Amino acid sequence: MATLKALADPLRLRVLLHLADAPMTVKQLATLLDVPPTRLYYHVRILEEHDLITVVERRVVAGIEERTYRAVAQSWEASASLDIAMVAGTGVLKALFNMVAAEAEVALADQPGGAVGGLDSALPLLSLNRLALSAAGVADVQSRFEALVEAHGTPAPEPTGDEREYHFFVIAFPRPGR
Repeated sequence: MATLKALADPLRLRVLLHLADAPMTVKQLATLLDVPPTRLYYHVRILEEHDLITVVERRVVAGIEERTYRAVAQSWEASASLDIAMVAGTGVLKALFNMVAAEAEVALADQPGGAVGGLDSALPLLSLNRLALSAAGVADVQSRFEALVEAHGTPAPEPTGDEREYHFFVIAFPRPGR
């Protein structure tokens, strides 16, 4: 539960995403995220306390220890043993949605051209669908998604040629009121 609460902040989730890409100092993260370093130290400490990031280098700069951090994982999945009440009670779901929205807005600002759904677009996929699935159908979708992640997911070598890296956020939930 404590780790979920540590993740229940969009800024901390964004820090994790960037530290999964490359090791960075708090000052480097602050520049990348456009937030003051003093604001980030608090969030980095929480992530470090919950073993979500680790120190990979220490050096003394002007008499002060500067730490370089790295995320302990490159992607995250909810455990099958995770209790739904824990997710509901921590605010982590709302934080995930806010983080995804913030990252997508940055992508849109960085690459405003192209059509939604276009291969050259900042949003090559944007979809909300309804699926009619039995329990076996849900298991089939889960299996296919796991195969997709296995084939294209991290850790992977650096993209080559025309490959790009994408964030991919998936959630399935029963349609309310049905």
